[in-house]
Amino acid sequence: MHTISFALVFGVFGYFVQQVGMSPLPFEIAFILVGNLKCKAQQAFSAAGGDPWSRFISPVAVLFMALTVLVATQSLRRCLEK
Repeated sequence: MHTISFALVFGVFGYFVQQVGMSPLPFEIAFILVGNLKCKAQQAFSAAGGDPWSRFISPVAVLFMALTVLVATQSLRRCLEK
């Protein structure tokens, strides 16, 4: 049952991606790479002592986090305006 619900969720998500006019390629690449990213994120989290706020100590890290949020919101806004 878990596999069927997983497929249905991604099917509905793919449908909405097509309706908005976005390319599904970035999502497919992210889906392939997410396993490696999850492993690295867990390693970084354990190396920081389990503190999730340790990523915001460095000003450079805060800058990159803010730029990531800015680019993601601008991209989403552009796609929704079309």
